[in-house]
Amino acid sequence: MKDLLLTVMTVSLGTGIVNLLAPEGKMKKQITFVTALVLCAALFAPLVKQMGRELSFDFSLPSSAPVDSDEAKETILRLTADALCRQLEDEVSYRFAVTSPSLTLTLDGHDPSAVTIVSGHLKGVGEVEAAAAYLTALLRCSVTAEAIVQEESHG
Repeated sequence: MKDLLLTVMTVSLGTGIVNLLAPEGKMKKQITFVTALVLCAALFAPLVKQMGRELSFDFSLPSSAPVDSDEAKETILRLTADALCRQLEDEVSYRFAVTSPSLTLTLDGHDPSAVTIVSGHLKGVGEVEAAAAYLTALLRCSVTAEAIVQEESHG
């Protein structure tokens, strides 16, 4: 109660000083309105705080179940590998001007805490061998290359 009284007195004094210093006219009306809102907030804050304690809503989300099934683990592993392949295909296309790159990665997911890339195979048109050498160094595993030869159309 003592804290409430002290807070209301301090806020009232502050808002009174602000109202005295405010310039006359339309601006003074706006400042008076805002300071009245601040005073109301100071009055109702302890009440809202007390109501929050009494109601005590639990807004926590239920914890998600851990992934236990092998099928779920394989799905997560496959989706991760697919996303990694798409990103590396974009990189190879940009760095080595390989068109239509297709990267396949073989993963070892026996230990879920440390998925390992075992090997890779890159297909595409262009500097596929150089791109495969780059991926071998980047991924620290063997990446084979298969250059696709485009037939020239005669017309």
